[in-house]
Amino acid sequence: MIVVSKPVVRKENEEVVISAQVKSGSLPAELWFSYPLEYYECIDEESADWLLAGLLVPAMLSGEDLNLTGSVSSLLLHSAQTELQQVLSIQNKNLKPIRICGNISTVSRREIGSGIATAFSAGIDTFATLSLIEHSNHSLTHLTSFNVGAHGSGDPARQLHLRYRSRLEEYCAYTSHASLSVDSNLQEFYQSKFVNHIRTHTIKNVAAMMPIQKNFGIYFYSSSYDYRSIGVRNVFDISFTDPIILPLLSTENMQVRAYGTSLSRLEKIRLVSELKDSYIYLDVCVDSAEKRLGQTKINCGICWKCARTILTLKLLNKDYLYSDIFDFQAFESNKEAMIYGWAMKMLTESFPGAGINPNDGDVLTLAQSLGILPKISFENIVRWSGISWKLKIAICKYITYIMMKNI
Repeated sequence: MIVVSKPVVRKENEEVVISAQVKSGSLPAELWFSYPLEYYECIDEESADWLLAGLLVPAMLSGEDLNLTGSVSSLLLHSAQTELQQVLSIQNKNLKPIRICGNISTVSRREIGSGIATAFSAGIDTFATLSLIEHSNHSLTHLTSFNVGAHGSGDPARQLHLRYRSRLEEYCAYTSHASLSVDSNLQEFYQSKFVNHIRTHTIKNVAAMMPIQKNFGIYFYSSSYDYRSIGVRNVFDISFTDPIILPLLSTENMQVRAYGTSLSRLEKIRLVSELKDSYIYLDVCVDSAEKRLGQTKINCGICWKCARTILTLKLLNKDYLYSDIFDFQAFESNKEAMIYGWAMKMLTESFPGAGINPNDGDVLTLAQSLGILPKISFENIVRWSGISWKLKIAICKYITYIMMKNI
């Protein structure tokens, strides 16, 4: 059993820290989140919602019951005991059902804050969400940046987080949004490859909002995939479940919703490429924190996500707009390998019920619509590439040869 103490709130320098002691044979001894000092009054020291959200997956991975002390949202507790565990265990077969127990009191009514927040990672999904919200009836108040595992853990991840905090503050000074930067050691509880960040980012980011949910009525979470790809199935990326799992993480205080799910990745890139802010801030790079700290440009140009974004921008004839923030020289020096890597990733990462990864497939669709590649159905490509590695390699080489001639 994982036994978690009642949360404790303390002031440290210019921050407020909420923490709890964790007794377990395999997990760190303490979980903590730190917030700007101005949020001190809104943190509910009695609430264990953040502990339930943050520790549910590690508990399910170990198969140990989770023993909490404090008040928990009745909505969240019901979800965590039933549907949330079911969705998580279908999406990740390494997770096992557990009991949630302890000295828990449930809360069914709470004060609802007026804040409306969304994360600012500066990626394609972020800028698409910001554009869509700007043209909606919602009035966004806060942009957030959380250190919960996107950059790994340890000192390099924390240094990169501090850099992103400065970027967030700069951007918010320009847009007149309030900035909210949160540090934590949550990723230390997710060191197993079976619960890496891509498998768990949704629930970890929501956990970071929960200690201060008193100030927020809505938290929008940018979708990675469109509705045609959404479903609960055994895949490595939790993003496929976002519109399903996010409402299950909502509380009486704070609704959590997916945003931008109506658009495909290609549609988002078309939208974002019209936004001047993206020419300065767009950040899609997924290289390691150590390498990112030493880069001369925001985007390395050679990680898989940079390569896919550059390919799309080139096909749209929009790449020149991003010359200041993408290392196009690195991409051009490795272009053949980048195209081949994208093609192989596309053919290798097939998903039950979804076929090819839709975001990789969008590049293929665009190339087909421009007459660069022949119009072969995704289903056939997946089926053919599954016959043998030799055929898969031949298809990748063919795609690479044609793309090299036209990009």
